Amino acid sequence: MSCGALTYNGAISVDVDRRPMLTFGEWAKAQNRAVGIVTTDIITGATPAAFSAHAENRNQTDALIEGQIGSGIDLFLGGGTALLTPERREALKARGYALPDNAQALEAVKQGPVFGLFGKNLLTPMVARRNAPCAEPTLREMSAKALELLSQDPDGFFLMIEGAQIDKGAHVHDLAW
Repeated sequence: MSCGALTYNGAISVDVDRRPMLTFGEWAKAQNRAVGIVTTDIITGATPAAFSAHAENRNQTDALIEGQIGSGIDLFLGGGTALLTPERREALKARGYALPDNAQALEAVKQGPVFGLFGKNLLTPMVARRNAPCAEPTLREMSAKALELLSQDPDGFFLMIEGAQIDKGAHVHDLAW
């Protein structure tokens, strides 16, 4: 779906011959539009990665995060603080990215680019937030902030929003999740 072409299982924006394909996010950047990726999954999860990076296998996490950092995409919001090594943080800062790490810091951001990661891996499911305070933003809060920031681009924007927790809960047969 991210490239509009058929590929093989486990591929991230590459064709059957393992050549990178143009993603809708890359296409939008080429059209001078702002681009954002929002997910409750780890930012290198299959769906967010497929719109922002390339790899022969969805488990090539280092290649995916490095591709995302160098992608020029304006906004990344999701899980994966464990991916942000000091070197990667410095690379993002050098590219001008704000690096919010909790809901309050995200709310304070007034312009992009933004690379906000909030959970060590994926974000805390809503069902787990019922009885315990959580500093991570919700999907609704991340989506609202993404719309606020990306809509500042006069050429328009492309935004991919993924509510991954539904899928994660289904995989483990957890109806409440």
